[in-house]
Amino acid sequence: LVDPPAASRCFVRPSSRAVAGPTPPVCAGSATQPVAMAADIPPSQTIYVNNLNEKIKKPQLKKALYSVFSQFGKIVEIVACRGLKLRGQAWVCFDSVEAATNAMAKMQGFPFYDKPMRIAFSKSKSDLVAKRDGTFVQREKRKREEQHPPPPPAAA
Repeated sequence: LVDPPAASRCFVRPSSRAVAGPTPPVCAGSATQPVAMAADIPPSQTIYVNNLNEKIKKPQLKKALYSVFSQFGKIVEIVACRGLKLRGQAWVCFDSVEAATNAMAKMQGFPFYDKPMRIAFSKSKSDLVAKRDGTFVQREKRKREEQHPPPPPAAA
């Protein structure tokens, strides 16, 4: 068995040029969730990772997360956002609950770009997993989008 910190050390350095393979498709993750509530959340295929370095660009962050977490199982998707409220957070969705559980146990506190990762199970299913299971329900639009609707198309 490969030691996770030793196996992935080269992938988490900011100067790394390692390519992790195809980036999983992006879709909405769950809302921000405090780590203190992690004990109340049942195991799922999706893990919530926070305390990530906010200065890392989104494509580089997703590649590095893929490199670090792919050793635990097949990754279905990685969602990382750059908005003010979601910066420093990501959701990693695995093909199985076992892979997510193993990744969470082994990588908790792992130094990633000089910051220890905090990992918990996601509060809600990934949209991609819900679509695969046949349990997908469209989420409500955000209040911000409702308050400021997009401008109507220009008349021709």
